[in-house]
Amino acid sequence: MTRSIQHFLPLALILVLSVPLAQAATPTAELQKAVQAATFEVVLPKATSDPLSYEKPLPLDLIPYVVRNDKYWSIGTAFAIAPDTYVSAAHVLLATIGSQFGAPSLRDGAGHVYAVKRILKFSAHEDFIVFTITGAPPAQPLGTDVKPKLDDVVFAAGNALGEGVVIRDGLLTSETPEAQDGRWKWLRFSAAASPGNSGGPLLDASGQVIGVVTAKSPNENLNYALPIGRVVDASGKASFD
Repeated sequence: MTRSIQHFLPLALILVLSVPLAQAATPTAELQKAVQAATFEVVLPKATSDPLSYEKPLPLDLIPYVVRNDKYWSIGTAFAIAPDTYVSAAHVLLATIGSQFGAPSLRDGAGHVYAVKRILKFSAHEDFIVFTITGAPPAQPLGTDVKPKLDDVVFAAGNALGEGVVIRDGLLTSETPEAQDGRWKWLRFSAAASPGNSGGPLLDASGQVIGVVTAKSPNENLNYALPIGRVVDASGKASFD
């Protein structure tokens, strides 16, 4: 028995090593710059004064430095698909309705903040929103790819953990029908996504947007994006389901 195992081990090793494995990739410097320029944090202004009083000083030293000193709460991600048109996940901006922190804005990599101006498209069920902003120079938009291929390399760009836009790689693993009526298929991908990534672009290897990051499975590296074709083809009417 031992001889048989020893005999077949080299052959098994050769077979394993000869099987092509799907591998992720690293974005080029040019792609990194283009994505960073077209991707924004969604932020809310912090209150300038606290109406409450406390018996003793709050332990603010337990809060990270950036959170303590930033004038804004960073809550999600958005990206440009035209020089004056931006996309995010609907649930990111819906979370600001009735908020004590005021209206949402976008913040670029240089720290400039631009208020959301006008909603162009919206769907609560598909979880996307398209809008314009005030006072921003024309953006360098990302292109779109409405026919992505399974098992291809993808990049998820977003404001991970509210600490600025980062790009992480993975694969487009599968598609799964929308749970209520199966009216479309969500894209599922293995690139890491964290709180704050919602609304960010899911990109193919060339930097074309294939989806809008919307959700992830708890405790699993299995994340979901709405196909960008659903956004591009949507009408200008708000949709609630």
